[in-house]
Amino acid sequence: MAGVATASCLSVLPWSSWREWEETYADLFALDDPRARGAGVRRVNTWRARGNLPLAVDATSALAELAVLESASPPAVSEHAISLTYAMTITRLVNGVVDSLQQSERANSVRRLAERVGLPASLVEMRHECTHNRLPTISSLRLAAEQALLWLHEHYWLPQRALLPEAASAAAAALEAYRAAAAPRCARGEA
Repeated sequence: MAGVATASCLSVLPWSSWREWEETYADLFALDDPRARGAGVRRVNTWRARGNLPLAVDATSALAELAVLESASPPAVSEHAISLTYAMTITRLVNGVVDSLQQSERANSVRRLAERVGLPASLVEMRHECTHNRLPTISSLRLAAEQALLWLHEHYWLPQRALLPEAASAAAAALEAYRAAAAPRCARGEA
């Protein structure tokens, strides 16, 4: 999925360290702890302000924020506002995932592109309903949000997390190579 870093590509990321990323991941997926999820959402809000926030992180945070809002007693916002936010989050997720795959002059269907990355057809259908028809029921939107969160976990968060040890090893190797190359110059007093 777009947004997953690899050892061979470098990009500026909004988090200050991979430890911060790991803590945020743990907070956003603390499904039974609204306080932790709220902390994760606040951290992602900071990242969003820094720019270059991956779509997967943005969507995960929006879904976590909705869960926190719905757990508040009394509810912090109306059910209609929550429904609209679910609809927008799901639509943005599906569009963001498939838009990056749209590479030919002739447009491919959203469903076909989504199939290529394993995005559930139910999310594509929900996006279609939200965009072109009536706003789905809150229960349908909640179910779609659960599917979206699971898909994000499996297609962004877990693969990214699996790359962290490899990235740390590559960084350590690069630093060691630099140290070894710079040592003779330093010994001679060169800068």
